[in-house]
Amino acid sequence: MHGSTRDWRSARWLLVGGLVVLLGCDQDPKRIAQPLTKIGGNAAESYANRCAGCHGGDGKGLAGLTPKPQDFTDEAFQAAVTDAEIRKAILGGGGAVGKSVTMPASSDLADKPDVVDGLIAHVRSFRASKPAP
Repeated sequence: MHGSTRDWRSARWLLVGGLVVLLGCDQDPKRIAQPLTKIGGNAAESYANRCAGCHGGDGKGLAGLTPKPQDFTDEAFQAAVTDAEIRKAILGGGGAVGKSVTMPASSDLADKPDVVDGLIAHVRSFRASKPAP
Protein backbone atom coordinates (compact mmCIF):
# COMPACT_ATOMS: atom_id res chain seq x y z
CA MET A 1 0.00 0.00 0.00
CA HIS A 2 2.80 2.42 0.80
CA GLY A 3 4.37 1.78 -2.60
CA SER A 4 1.19 2.78 -4.45
CA THR A 5 0.88 5.98 -2.41
CA ARG A 6 4.49 6.84 -3.18
CA ASP A 7 3.94 6.04 -6.87
CA TRP A 8 0.88 8.29 -6.94
CA ARG A 9 2.81 11.16 -5.33
CA SER A 10 5.65 10.74 -7.82
CA ALA A 11 3.19 10.70 -10.70
CA ARG A 12 1.51 13.83 -9.34
CA TRP A 13 4.82 15.73 -9.23
CA LEU A 14 5.69 14.56 -12.74
CA LEU A 15 2.31 15.81 -13.92
CA VAL A 16 2.79 19.19 -12.22
CA GLY A 17 6.29 19.51 -13.69
CA GLY A 18 5.00 18.58 -17.13
CA LEU A 19 2.26 21.19 -16.92
CA VAL A 20 4.78 23.88 -15.96
CA VAL A 21 6.91 22.95 -18.96
CA LEU A 22 3.91 22.87 -21.29
CA LEU A 23 2.66 26.25 -20.06
CA GLY A 24 6.07 27.71 -20.82
CA CYS A 25 6.03 26.20 -24.31
CA ASP A 26 3.31 28.54 -25.51
CA GLN A 27 5.80 31.40 -25.26
CA ASP A 28 7.76 32.23 -28.41
CA PRO A 29 11.41 31.87 -27.28
CA LYS A 30 12.55 34.59 -29.70
CA ARG A 31 9.99 37.01 -28.23
CA ILE A 32 11.01 36.14 -24.67
CA ALA A 33 14.72 36.58 -25.30
CA GLN A 34 14.40 39.71 -27.42
CA PRO A 35 14.44 42.35 -24.64
CA LEU A 36 17.09 40.39 -22.76
CA THR A 37 19.87 40.81 -25.30
CA LYS A 38 21.02 43.97 -23.53
CA ILE A 39 21.88 41.97 -20.39
CA GLY A 40 24.05 39.38 -22.10
CA GLY A 41 23.53 36.03 -23.72
CA ASN A 42 23.99 33.89 -20.61
CA ALA A 43 21.45 35.85 -18.57
CA ALA A 44 19.01 36.05 -21.50
CA GLU A 45 19.23 32.31 -22.08
CA SER A 46 18.88 31.64 -18.36
CA TYR A 47 15.72 33.79 -18.07
CA ALA A 48 14.15 32.22 -21.15
CA ASN A 49 14.98 28.68 -19.97
CA ARG A 50 14.51 28.99 -16.22
CA CYS A 51 12.14 31.86 -15.45
CA ALA A 52 9.84 32.73 -18.35
CA GLY A 53 8.00 29.40 -18.20
CA CYS A 54 6.34 30.58 -14.97
CA HIS A 55 7.04 34.32 -14.71
CA GLY A 56 6.31 34.95 -18.39
CA GLY A 57 8.16 36.99 -20.95
CA ASP A 58 6.36 40.08 -19.66
CA GLY A 59 7.20 39.37 -15.99
CA LYS A 60 3.56 39.32 -14.90
CA GLY A 61 3.46 35.63 -13.99
CA LEU A 62 1.43 33.12 -15.92
CA ALA A 63 -2.22 32.74 -15.00
CA GLY A 64 -3.45 29.34 -13.96
CA LEU A 65 -0.46 28.36 -11.83
CA THR A 66 -1.01 27.78 -8.13
CA PRO A 67 0.50 29.52 -6.38
CA LYS A 68 0.71 32.33 -8.91
CA PRO A 69 4.31 33.29 -9.66
CA GLN A 70 5.50 36.70 -8.50
CA ASP A 71 4.40 39.59 -10.73
CA PHE A 72 7.63 41.49 -11.39
CA THR A 73 5.64 44.50 -12.67
CA ASP A 74 4.04 44.98 -9.23
CA GLU A 75 5.36 48.27 -7.83
CA ALA A 76 4.87 47.16 -4.21
CA PHE A 77 7.03 44.08 -4.84
CA GLN A 78 9.71 46.13 -6.58
CA ALA A 79 9.80 48.67 -3.73
CA ALA A 80 9.92 46.04 -0.99
CA VAL A 81 12.38 43.48 -2.33
CA THR A 82 16.13 43.99 -2.27
CA ASP A 83 18.58 42.79 -4.90
CA ALA A 84 20.03 40.49 -2.23
CA GLU A 85 16.60 38.88 -1.75
CA ILE A 86 16.18 38.41 -5.50
CA ARG A 87 19.66 36.84 -5.63
CA LYS A 88 18.71 34.52 -2.74
CA ALA A 89 15.50 33.48 -4.54
CA ILE A 90 17.38 32.78 -7.78
CA LEU A 91 20.10 30.74 -6.12
CA GLY A 92 18.05 29.06 -3.38
CA GLY A 93 14.59 28.84 -4.91
CA GLY A 94 11.30 30.17 -3.59
CA GLY A 95 11.57 28.37 -0.28
CA ALA A 96 14.81 30.21 0.53
CA VAL A 97 12.88 33.49 0.73
CA GLY A 98 9.67 32.20 2.27
CA LYS A 99 7.86 31.80 -1.04
CA SER A 100 6.62 28.69 -2.82
CA VAL A 101 8.97 25.73 -2.90
CA THR A 102 7.75 25.03 -6.44
CA MET A 103 10.23 27.66 -7.65
CA PRO A 104 13.40 25.63 -8.09
CA ALA A 105 16.83 26.73 -6.97
CA SER A 106 19.43 27.66 -9.58
CA SER A 107 22.38 26.83 -7.36
CA ASP A 108 24.44 26.03 -10.46
CA LEU A 109 24.58 29.82 -11.05
CA ALA A 110 26.40 30.44 -7.74
CA ASP A 111 29.70 30.60 -9.61
CA LYS A 112 28.24 32.81 -12.37
CA PRO A 113 27.58 36.14 -10.63
CA ASP A 114 27.42 37.98 -13.96
CA VAL A 115 24.45 35.84 -15.03
CA VAL A 116 22.72 36.30 -11.66
CA ASP A 117 23.35 40.07 -11.84
CA GLY A 118 21.83 40.05 -15.34
CA LEU A 119 18.76 38.20 -14.07
CA ILE A 120 18.37 40.69 -11.21
CA ALA A 121 18.68 43.58 -13.68
CA HIS A 122 16.00 41.98 -15.83
CA VAL A 123 13.63 41.52 -12.89
CA ARG A 124 14.18 45.21 -12.07
CA SER A 125 13.51 46.18 -15.70
CA PHE A 126 9.87 45.13 -15.28
CA ARG A 127 9.34 47.96 -12.78
CA ALA A 128 6.55 50.17 -14.12
CA SER A 129 7.91 53.41 -12.70
CA LYS A 130 11.56 54.09 -12.09
CA PRO A 131 12.60 55.56 -8.72
CA ALA A 132 13.46 59.25 -8.69
CA PRO A 133 17.21 60.03 -8.83
